[in-house]
Amino acid sequence: MGQVYIVNFRPSMIWSDTHFDTNQLVYTKTLGNTSALTKNVPTAYSNYLKASVFNNDSSISYVKEKVVGNAAYYFVTRNGQLNIYDSSLKKLTGKVTIDGVVYNLSNEVLNNKVSQPVKTVNTVTKKNGQYNEGGKWYLYKNGVKQTGLQYIADQHKTVYYNKQGQMQYGQQNINGKWYLFDKWTGAMKTGLQYIANQHKTVYYNKQGQMQYGQQNINGKWYLFDGWTGAMKTGLQYIANQHKTVYYASNGQMQYGQQNINGKWYLFDGWTGAMKTGLQYIADQHKTVYYASNGQMQYGQQNINGKWYLFDSWTGAMKTGFQYIADQHKTVYYNGNGQMLYGWQNINGRKYFFDVYTGALR
Repeated sequence: MGQVYIVNFRPSMIWSDTHFDTNQLVYTKTLGNTSALTKNVPTAYSNYLKASVFNNDSSISYVKEKVVGNAAYYFVTRNGQLNIYDSSLKKLTGKVTIDGVVYNLSNEVLNNKVSQPVKTVNTVTKKNGQYNEGGKWYLYKNGVKQTGLQYIADQHKTVYYNKQGQMQYGQQNINGKWYLFDKWTGAMKTGLQYIANQHKTVYYNKQGQMQYGQQNINGKWYLFDGWTGAMKTGLQYIANQHKTVYYASNGQMQYGQQNINGKWYLFDGWTGAMKTGLQYIADQHKTVYYASNGQMQYGQQNINGKWYLFDSWTGAMKTGFQYIADQHKTVYYNGNGQMLYGWQNINGRKYFFDVYTGALR
């Protein structure tokens, strides 16, 4: 009698004329009137199951046993259709999941005659789409749990599944990039978003990634912290452009004249850079002076060794004869706003101004 090596052959199912030796070689004398086991193990095992478990039912062409954990299932081809039985030989119906595979088993009795064989229509389907299992959302494709960023087409949203395939919510760091997902739907957020528990507004681009530094959003310039991504407001220095700019409470860069905490500033109409020194305000027809901190100055100011006078309300530079009340003197400022000294010819007349104080004599 020949020998055959057996793989996944269950000793509990071996009949009396079969035994194993130390090399797991099986010997058999007879199987019915054949010695099929020594020729074709799967066929022999199927024939054995058919004979010993299903009593040689002539409608059965093949039997396969599947063991999942401590449970056994029998896949039986009867009249060309698949039937599945549990270990108690109870026929399974409806939707059955075995080892991750879903089987839809439905019965149809033909001609309403009990004596007629039952035709079983079977389709084996693998999970596809979203499933809520144990309160967690998963996404399956051909029975496989998906991970990472996934687009749900029918809901028009991108979501994120961790390594276990579970949908994630809130802030998530993915490959070193920060993302934000809706706390209810899991949908990826984009644009300006407020992170309540961190008291900051941040910006996510179209790919959902948090952005840093200067960003142009819908034609408006914003500035976000280089580490936290928090939106900046107020006066900010842009080191690589050597300029100070101003962002309003909504985070947008401002231009032109701005009143900040009761002080007037001027920012370039194109770059937003804070202006200093003497500046002409065209729409108000006045020249004003901004100190090195950008704030408009009033009254007498010494600029590069020259005295100027600026209106105490409007900041407008004064010219001509001006009375300095707190110094009880009249002085004269030329067309460029600078105080003059000594003899001066003004409108055809000669005047003398003190060479130290500029006071008219």
